[in-house]
Amino acid sequence: MVAANYSPALARILVHEGGYANHPKDPGGATMKGVTQRVYDAFRERSGLPKVSVRLISTAELETIYADQYGRAVCFDQLPIGLDYVVFDGAVHSGPAQSVKWLQRALQSLGLYVGKIDGIPGNGTLAAVDRVNDVDALIARICDLRLAFLKALKTYATFGKGWRVRVDQVGDAGQDWADGSVPRAAASRWSCTRPSRIRSRGWPVGSEACRSASWRMAPTRWPITRSTWTASRAWVARPARTA
Repeated sequence: MVAANYSPALARILVHEGGYANHPKDPGGATMKGVTQRVYDAFRERSGLPKVSVRLISTAELETIYADQYGRAVCFDQLPIGLDYVVFDGAVHSGPAQSVKWLQRALQSLGLYVGKIDGIPGNGTLAAVDRVNDVDALIARICDLRLAFLKALKTYATFGKGWRVRVDQVGDAGQDWADGSVPRAAASRWSCTRPSRIRSRGWPVGSEACRSASWRMAPTRWPITRSTWTASRAWVARPARTA
């Protein structure tokens, strides 16, 4: 991966993924830093190596899996800054095909894509992305589609709070990096002066619904630790664009 935004995007994703987990209600099973045991076993088998616990995954193996199975699978290097991170994160969380489907449906809703919703980032999808003149608006649509998908899962009752936090934070970070209708380095999203997600839900800026939504999403009400909050909301410099 050669895009300037790849390293900071991966760093943010790893904050969300955390360390080792094996929740009994998680169909993914044992997972280390976002890599499931099943994915790790397949990677080791392709590499001619014996299977070991995913707890033992090396940094080099982790970086290779993320780049090959998620980053390249969604054409990270060919997406605009900000959008690349949002689609990448969706791929890690729900699979590359599903993340690309959210992208395709969002492009379709903007009248920019008329192809199949097949989860394949082909020439038609990438050409539609090139026609986007407001990446922030596209990101907001993707995040709404992603959250709707997650809410329909049986496991939402167990993991939904964390998923919603992740989708909101990913959307904000993507818009901070992207070009579009949301001002860069705008005031905190809790104040309604950065209401892109709220506006996408049809709530007038400054309205009671907007203020209420902002309060409900305030960090003090989120089930995450202070250290996780600090790391995941840390300021990351906007990467320079490359020719």
